[in-house]
Amino acid sequence: MLSEAVHENNVLVAARDLLHDPAGVWGLFQKLATNHMPPRNVYFFATAGALCVVCSMLATSSFPLSVTSKGILFALFTGACNSVGGLLLYGGDRFVK
Repeated sequence: MLSEAVHENNVLVAARDLLHDPAGVWGLFQKLATNHMPPRNVYFFATAGALCVVCSMLATSSFPLSVTSKGILFALFTGACNSVGGLLLYGGDRFVK
């Protein structure tokens, strides 16, 4: 009985940690997706999913966007670096062989 309770508690702790850590959930869904389609396709649809989240956030938020030329430039650089990093992550197996 005690070992079952300890095991159940470990499962609950692991589930809690997975849900509280976005990287854990992201890694799980990434693995599930790449089991069913090529990594480049996963990256494309992951980007589409991110756009859906951003658009819904903008549609439901009441705050105005702060627009400055330097802020936009650095944000675009951030997005470009994120995209290049994602492509290298998803397609990295081609370069490592």
